[in-house]
Amino acid sequence: MSRTRQARGPRLSDRSRGRSGNARHRGSGRLVLTAARILAAIVFVLGLFPCVVGLCVGTSLRATAANPVYIVEVARQAGVLASAKSELLDSLVSNSGLDDTRRRALRLALEEGIPVGWLEIQLETFLTGVVAYLGSDDDCLSIEIPVVELKVVLLDSIRRHLGEEFYLNAARGLQDLPDYVDIGATLDEPTLARARPVWRAATMAPVVAGIYGLGLSILLWTFGGRGARGVAAGGGVWAAGGLAVIGISVTLGLLAMDVTASYLPATVPELESLSLRSLALAALSGVRSHLLATGSGAVAAGLFALTLPRAERERNGRRGREPGRGPVAGRNPSRRRA
Repeated sequence: MSRTRQARGPRLSDRSRGRSGNARHRGSGRLVLTAARILAAIVFVLGLFPCVVGLCVGTSLRATAANPVYIVEVARQAGVLASAKSELLDSLVSNSGLDDTRRRALRLALEEGIPVGWLEIQLETFLTGVVAYLGSDDDCLSIEIPVVELKVVLLDSIRRHLGEEFYLNAARGLQDLPDYVDIGATLDEPTLARARPVWRAATMAPVVAGIYGLGLSILLWTFGGRGARGVAAGGGVWAAGGLAVIGISVTLGLLAMDVTASYLPATVPELESLSLRSLALAALSGVRSHLLATGSGAVAAGLFALTLPRAERERNGRRGREPGRGPVAGRNPSRRRA
């Protein structure tokens, strides 16, 4: 019996040493895996943050500076077309060679015959055509402006204010004007063609940032625990990116006045009645508002994700306190131990 115990003794000690060695090996493996996960999460965070900022900034710029509708709205609010029309009509009337009475009548006829609303529509058509050309591979830029209705309205106004004879002379003068005027030929097509790569890159930037941001969020969720904790990690980055965008919006609002005063002239020689700085401030105000909106949206999404772990703990706590749940539900712990 003693020999048997002595023979078994070394075997038992070898087994215990083997178990301890395996435990140390598993512990070191877990430590390495945890460190690798933390390092990967840091890399994903550093990549996700600029994606969130780029997505918000790019989306705001596409909705404002690269949007013809927004540009026309800013021009309308600043009175750009009304000022340009007024100065152009004043120049035409002053060079007409008519007496004062006929000049006032001609000025009124032109004012009614060329509506500002028509000019706004043509400006939007022009900007839309330029944007379409920048995003295409066309060799020729063609932007046709319809002037058929304008000629009819203008001649009718001339007849009412200046009489039949002046109307007939104006009608003969407008006969050579085509019904559709192609103003695309007046633009510098080579310069626009060289701007195509920059325009396409700027247009695709928010899309690429959104795709990369989604992929990095999924990876961060995977390496963060594939649960509410991983979602909270991604949410923290989204909230931080949104706060950075809000900071950009606030900074733009604080520096807009100084920047426009330093780099923009007060007016342009062609339109002395138009305040170029006021126009730039109006445009920047819309950009700032969109930045604030997108940044706030990113912050709201991030904060919602950050609350998920707490909500999960509360839900699990309520389940543990429900009747029929827990280790004492319907069983005797002492009998289970026995």
